[in-house]
Amino acid sequence: MSLSKDRLMGFGLSAAAVVGGIAIGWLDAHTDEVAVTIVALLAFSSLVGCLDRLGTRRAWLWALLIGIWVPLLTYALPLLGLGRSVPDPGTPHTLPSYLALTGFAMLICLTGAYAGAWIGRGLRQVL
Repeated sequence: MSLSKDRLMGFGLSAAAVVGGIAIGWLDAHTDEVAVTIVALLAFSSLVGCLDRLGTRRAWLWALLIGIWVPLLTYALPLLGLGRSVPDPGTPHTLPSYLALTGFAMLICLTGAYAGAWIGRGLRQVL
């Protein structure tokens, strides 16, 4: 069974998107600057979107594979003892407010990654 060039490129970009998303999630868990995370999400997803030959059909996939790791690692790393606690233990939070904050963070991350994938697709068409 041979893999086509497009399928092989898709597997490679998927692996790169997951690794890059994990790296951005790790960066976000260790910095207090939101702008650093958003710029990294936009830049990396733009690169992946630009390299994707099939373009708009997979922009949602790149956004998911790259953007999902920021909220996941933000809340998982403290459980593993590898990051600071979110939210701050001194701040009172109820479960609904905690879930709303998590959902809002996920929405921002996925929106930034999705916008970046479309920017990359636009750059590919221009180039």
